[in-house]
Amino acid sequence: MGNWSEDLESHEEKFKDYMRKKDENALKITGAADRLDLTFSAIERAPCPDGIIHYGAMIGLHSEHTGGSLCCDPDERSGVFACTSSAQASQLPTVRNTFRILQHEGQDDIIRYGEKIKLNTIPKFDQDLCLSSERLVPGFASPLTKNQMVVFSPYSTFNNVWEILCADSMRRYETQGMPVLVGERFILKHCFTNVFLAGMPNTYPNEFGNEHEVCCLTFKNKGKNGPIAAEFAGKAGPTVLAPTCVDNNVWVFHN
Repeated sequence: MGNWSEDLESHEEKFKDYMRKKDENALKITGAADRLDLTFSAIERAPCPDGIIHYGAMIGLHSEHTGGSLCCDPDERSGVFACTSSAQASQLPTVRNTFRILQHEGQDDIIRYGEKIKLNTIPKFDQDLCLSSERLVPGFASPLTKNQMVVFSPYSTFNNVWEILCADSMRRYETQGMPVLVGERFILKHCFTNVFLAGMPNTYPNEFGNEHEVCCLTFKNKGKNGPIAAEFAGKAGPTVLAPTCVDNNVWVFHN
């Protein structure tokens, strides 16, 4: 009889706890639904008159190789927001694929080539997160390709700092200090490790569909095939000063 009454009290306590979490909107299934509603909610990006992008403006990044947008991927298992790129050819501006460009070192409030920047999530996220990476070490690597991992981190360190450079190696020196315009091809170099941000062909399924991995890896054209194919496609060829930048490392700002 005693065991039966104890079981009944235990069930009553669990039911009360369930109802309390339901009233507080704290159930796991409710939290997952709320997270999806948040990440897919529409957002208005900066108008960027004349194509000029200012620091603090809300903007999106498009991967030249994957054809998708850079996104924040909330991952409850690790507690870290992993960086992924949508596998779709185009996406509407949402909370998940819209970011703020913050100034680390710069001349004024206009984003210019050669400046050091931070890529920050917009205020609608619960946490203030920055695009981040750190040196490749055993046990900490991108999940698919095992390259240098890229995440969105809540910690304010030098791992969050990136240098924005012109994707055209023939114009990289002359564009230093010039504004970065919407639609122009650029690369992001991780300042701590000097490795480029890359969109990978590898895809994995998650709650948002099949998405491409994003990591830090500097791609280089090897031999004659790469430069010849790039020139045939109408892109600038290699120079003595710098090799041609491969599309995996190329990104474009979208508003």
